[in-house]
Amino acid sequence: MPETVVRLILVIAVLGVVAVAVTVMRIRARSSSRRVFQPDLEAGVYLFTSATCLDCERAREVMLTRFGPSGYTELAWEQSPEIFARLSIDRVPSTLLVEERGSARLWEGQPDEMISAVDP
Repeated sequence: MPETVVRLILVIAVLGVVAVAVTVMRIRARSSSRRVFQPDLEAGVYLFTSATCLDCERAREVMLTRFGPSGYTELAWEQSPEIFARLSIDRVPSTLLVEERGSARLWEGQPDEMISAVDP
């Protein structure tokens, strides 16, 4: 095979791999939540924050408006890093809805999507 044909095939293969990677990343970005198993937390709503989070104040306001001061629990990374690690939370704010028996759903980002999911 001529060298130019081999190079062309190689370029097409690389472009195909890049296209697949971009598609997978877009699909993952669109998935708004993921299921997790969390038997250590009681049933309820949790807001995950950190001291350096610029968007966490807005998330607190949204949670206070929707659930009231005793309707959710805030967990800060500085006080509970083990829970963040166990749930693979690497973005704050994040919200977690824990149901009975440890079944839970985690949303990364502002709590608006989680609230839309739990509102009837």
